[in-house]
Amino acid sequence: MEVDHLRYELTSEDDETRMRLSSGAALYAFVSEGNVFYVGKTALSLKQRFVGYCKPGTDQRTNLKCHRNIKAELAAGKTVEIHTLTGVTPLCWGEFELDVAAGLENSLIKQLDPPWNGKCGKQTVSESAELESEALNIPREEIQPPAPETPHGITFTIKLHKSYYDKGFINPPKDVAEHLGAHGESLTFYLGRDRPDKVEASINRHAVSNGTPRLFGRKQLAAWFQKNFALGDMVHAVIISKNEIVLEESKR
Repeated sequence: MEVDHLRYELTSEDDETRMRLSSGAALYAFVSEGNVFYVGKTALSLKQRFVGYCKPGTDQRTNLKCHRNIKAELAAGKTVEIHTLTGVTPLCWGEFELDVAAGLENSLIKQLDPPWNGKCGKQTVSESAELESEALNIPREEIQPPAPETPHGITFTIKLHKSYYDKGFINPPKDVAEHLGAHGESLTFYLGRDRPDKVEASINRHAVSNGTPRLFGRKQLAAWFQKNFALGDMVHAVIISKNEIVLEESKR
């Protein structure tokens, strides 16, 4: 506890744990002394969703309820753990993608009956159902900063050689390296200017001998390259912050 606010700490500072905080479509649970008190799902990143629990708005009933309950546990000398599940592989029914996280949320709540989840009669309801009737009221810039349609920033161009194309990473040129984040930080690729998809990536400054960053988008980035470009094509990129890059579609 920090006065009226809450603060969470990571159990590990490794790259995978940091990446979890930036991942969307995640499940999470509040657990104390081995008991599951709350199960939730978010389409935001975990980092964005937890803002509402740490500093809830006055009209955020779900956030306020969990905030009070967590503070009560801490005041009693107990520890509240946050267990998370991210990167759930999607399932498909024909051409339609199924939301595995949503299904797991409902099933876990039905089986565990966590006491901090709301009730509708005798039935425990999911956070998704509760939030249909209330707004998160998190400032827009904290929820999802969109890629601008006409971004202005540092630009560079890369040629899609085989490693980039097949493995989904890029090495930006040395002259833009100072404009990107530190080793181990996360980075978001916006894939295209018009309604871009997002890929959460990681920054590695140890992979290249001169210290320039290697940006790993892995399978999702490789799939986008292969869909929109031919091997050897040039890709135009715009750095809009140290942890955000817009990659533009091929003009072919």
